[in-house]
This record gives sequence, C-alpha cells and structure tokens, in this order.
Amino acid sequence: MAIGTIAKIILFTFGCYQLFMIGICQSYFGGGVGAGGSNGYQNNRGNAWQGYRSYFEQPQQQQQPFQQFYSFVPQQQQQQNYFQTRQTPSSSTTSQVAASTTSASESLIAVAKLEGQNVQGIVQFRQMPNSMNLQVSGRITGLTPGLHGFHVHQFGDTRNGCTSMAGHYNPDNNNHGAPSDQKRHAGDLGNIEANQDGVAEFNMFDQRISLTGQYSILGRGLVVHANQDDLGRGGQQDSRTTGNAGGRVACGVIALAAQ
Repeated sequence: MAIGTIAKIILFTFGCYQLFMIGICQSYFGGGVGAGGSNGYQNNRGNAWQGYRSYFEQPQQQQQPFQQFYSFVPQQQQQQNYFQTRQTPSSSTTSQVAASTTSASESLIAVAKLEGQNVQGIVQFRQMPNSMNLQVSGRITGLTPGLHGFHVHQFGDTRNGCTSMAGHYNPDNNNHGAPSDQKRHAGDLGNIEANQDGVAEFNMFDQRISLTGQYSILGRGLVVHANQDDLGRGGQQDSRTTGNAGGRVACGVIALAAQ
C-alpha cells in the first residue's frame, strides 16, 4: 500500500475521532455545532476540549452517571427524602408504644398454687384496668371447718417450706389489722371460711395491694393459717403481728399468669 494512501487513512481516522469526541462532549455539556466553516469547527473543537477537561478534572464522585439522573431533583427535596428514609424505623417504635398501650388496657392476672401436707388450692388475683380494686378469688380444700387467717407474706421463698416466706407483707411498717383498717399490714386479707367439707371458696376485693406499682405482690408468698385471724384485736401477744392465726398449713408463690 502506498505511503500516501496510509497517510490519508490516518488523517481520516483522526478526523473522525475528533468529530466523535465533539459529539460526546456536546451530549454531556450541551452546545451545538456552530455554523461558519472552519471557524465554526475550531470553536466547537475548543468547546469540546474545555468540556473534556472540566469533566475529567472534577472530583471522581461527581463523574458518576447516576448524578445526572438524580440531578433533576432539587437539593432540598433530596435532603428531605434522605431524612425521611432515615426516620422510617421510628414508625415501628410508634407501633410498639401503641401495642403496649393496648395491653395496658386489659386486666392483669396472677395466680398462686397453695400446697401443704393436707391442704391445697388455687387463688387468682385480677387487676382491672383503671381500678384500685384487686379481686382475690379462689378455692382451697383440706382445711378444718371454720375461719382461717389468710395473708400475703414478704417473700416468695419456699426453700424451707412456708417458714422461709417470713412475716406479713408490711411495706408501711404498720401493726397487724383487719382488711378494712386504715393502718394495717398491706398483706392482711383477713379470714377465709371453710365449710363442713373443709372447702373454702371466696371472692373478695382489696384496695391496698396490687399487681403493679409500689404495692405489687408479684413474687411474694401467700399463706393460709391453721386458725382464725383475730385481726389485731385479740389481746394476745402476737395479735398485733400475726393475728394469732396459728401455724401455716399451706402456701404458694404469687406469679403472673398466662392470659
């Protein structure tokens, strides 16, 4: 192949390359091909070169193509979208708060399974929403007929039987009394009565103890005694501490129940 022909091919290829680069730069940076012969060509070639330099001299992260597609969104809107995305998890927190509010509107229930040598029973405690009254109901069998002292004790500890539950639950450090007394042990629930078959069924309400808050009895002990509680009025040595209610015939731990 003649040298002249090779030179023509090289010049033609170089010219096409220049036109190609001009087209790319126009697509990125705008501007049309100016009219006017060689002057228009020179102007466009200069614009293309300046655009080429400005593009490759800017920071690398600004060269990414997605910037062009995202640039039509105003900057303020971009920031707003970003913060909305970052704040999305807070909606789950709102749902959790709503769920806890719903559960708080339902009644709370605890149970104690009482066990002794011959005595056994189940006692249920129900805390109604927005109410100071705690409902105490149950059925205990194996008792001797008559009245039996019935108390919430300090600890729910059964390692040494009912003895390790210590004394009556008494956070205010008062003397023993009746459930209706203004000053009494918080755990003083008075007496339950067993029929001739030794079965005591009862349903009472108390405003001192609770399943929530300062006077919660969850985890504490529940004890039924061998004798009648004199409610602190018997004049006996232990009337103002235990109600002279005798030994502990059955006990159990007050625990939160499955709804």
